Amino acid sequence: MLFTEYPLLERAVAAKRAGLEAVEILFPYDENTAKLGTALARSGLPLALINCPPPNYADPDGPRGFAAVVGQEARF
Repeated sequence: MLFTEYPLLERAVAAKRAGLEAVEILFPYDENTAKLGTALARSGLPLALINCPPPNYADPDGPRGFAAVVGQEARF
């Protein structure tokens, strides 16, 4: 939610410059994971939190949370 004036892949470096000690990313699912990992490594900050994709609440039969489903975990 911070540094929205920068593209997502540049925000971790901006966080480092601002003196933050970790990065939290809400919804990075449109980004290439390798590029996101590189951007985090370039900043030198750890990834403290990543939000899971939101469930489809409009579909009563849709998934209601799948971060712990084997094979669907986010990996960076």
